[in-house]
Amino acid sequence: MKKQFFWLSLFLGVVMGSTLLAATDVKTVAVIPFKSTDVTISMSKQFTNMKWSQKDTEYLTSEVITALVNNPNFKVVERQGSRLKALEEEKKFSSMTAGGMSAFGKEIGAQYLVYGDIELVEAEERPMRFESSNVTVTELTGRMIVSMRIVDVATSEIVLSKKVNQEALERVTQYSRTTPLSFMNLLKEWTVKRLVNEISNTISPIKIASIDKQQVYLNQGEGSVFKIGSVLDVFETGEKIVNPDTGEFLGTQERQIGAVRVSRIMPKFAVADLVSSAAPFAVGYVCRLPQEKYIHANIEERPVSPLSSDKPVNW
Repeated sequence: MKKQFFWLSLFLGVVMGSTLLAATDVKTVAVIPFKSTDVTISMSKQFTNMKWSQKDTEYLTSEVITALVNNPNFKVVERQGSRLKALEEEKKFSSMTAGGMSAFGKEIGAQYLVYGDIELVEAEERPMRFESSNVTVTELTGRMIVSMRIVDVATSEIVLSKKVNQEALERVTQYSRTTPLSFMNLLKEWTVKRLVNEISNTISPIKIASIDKQQVYLNQGEGSVFKIGSVLDVFETGEKIVNPDTGEFLGTQERQIGAVRVSRIMPKFAVADLVSSAAPFAVGYVCRLPQEKYIHANIEERPVSPLSSDKPVNW
């Protein structure tokens, strides 16, 4: 009987704890289709059959929307049958000021508007040879630059204006299945991750909700930008930074004071273990994924012998 009471108490404690940690407000976001009107394309001859098209731009917008829809911290304004769809067809977004964007956001019921331009897409392929292992490796490099802005509808302020510069590198052997097409899809996937990460950090940042000795509880859970094993930098936040001439909000004073590693992810919150700290953590401190380049390397520096499975015997 005591054992049953113990497990019941533990269960209720977890439920109550998750309810308290679920206090993160859901933000309503409208993603205006990204543009690629003035995009610069630079491709080596191995990528010549691949041309950036309007479908690629639409794919990028669609993937950003999908990622936000799957994040429980966001509610995304539906495009179909809405004023957003009508204005999209009229192509009036490009002439809107931040104030006009704000008025439009209020009309469609959004708290934030996300929009941007794809400025650069480049890719190159070059052979490399490792003499020690007698293996020829093809190095694929790529880069995308997307200029993204976020408008706070309530204040008409542009709370984020940033060029996301995403690079990619993959090294493949002659026996690998990676193609220029799959590499470009990978580059687009990583670019979407960076964009969504910037949106999350700006609109609904990951914060410390509770502290228990060597562990912290985060205010986001399943569907967030992190996964089990992710290391998040922890920042102490300070005063707001405002342009004295224009009154524009530029950001918030921050000081990185440590890092935590995500160990458990629950539906509404996550648990992370202490990795390092230069000062005590406090509830409300912001946690972010490092701005890594998401480099994916596929390289095997080993000799290819006649009896290797990679090189079958010639009978």
